[in-house]
Amino acid sequence: MQNIFDCHPLFEDVQMTRIFEDGKTFVDCTPRKSMAFIQQQYEAQKNTPGFDLKNFVLSCFDLPQAFGGYHTEENKNVAKHIHQLWPVLTRQPDEKKGSLIPLPHPYIVPGGSKVFSANITPDKETGIGSWTKEQFVSRFTQFANGKMQPTPVKPGEFQTIMPWWRYGSMKVSDLEAIYAYLKTIKPISNHVVKFENNIKSSAN
Repeated sequence: MQNIFDCHPLFEDVQMTRIFEDGKTFVDCTPRKSMAFIQQQYEAQKNTPGFDLKNFVLSCFDLPQAFGGYHTEENKNVAKHIHQLWPVLTRQPDEKKGSLIPLPHPYIVPGGSKVFSANITPDKETGIGSWTKEQFVSRFTQFANGKMQPTPVKPGEFQTIMPWWRYGSMKVSDLEAIYAYLKTIKPISNHVVKFENNIKSSAN
């Protein structure tokens, strides 16, 4: 089965024209027909007068399920708050579709929020194009042996969920190879808002 991000130029056209609010929505869409058929239809229609890319995508894909809308009631104590919030954060076992990795049991999504991957293309303004090889390697190795501690955050701020300590012990040669590969891909100008909090306080 062909992956959605292997469909060129459809994937690039959708992502670069930003018909969705973020770069993750399209990746998580589920095709209604085979990707080969959708790609064939796209090639046949994209240059016709009045062609609308967003309408084409919406006719060929099912959008991922949206969550959110929960509002914290600050007059409740912690126990009642957690009890009320737990079903909101719980996701049921998945079926494999789109880029979703199926899990066999219910699971909790921390914060009910969205976390987006950083731009690691070699774009100098919004990616890592200005990073040297040494800077890239040290970003990982500083966490080797658990010596680097997470940066403290203030109330209301959020800590990174990237498990840096798991990658801090990678071989320098492997990290240099990753850096060399990333330098070969196409630079994409895309400023990423890495965290989107969907849990809002009713006091706002």
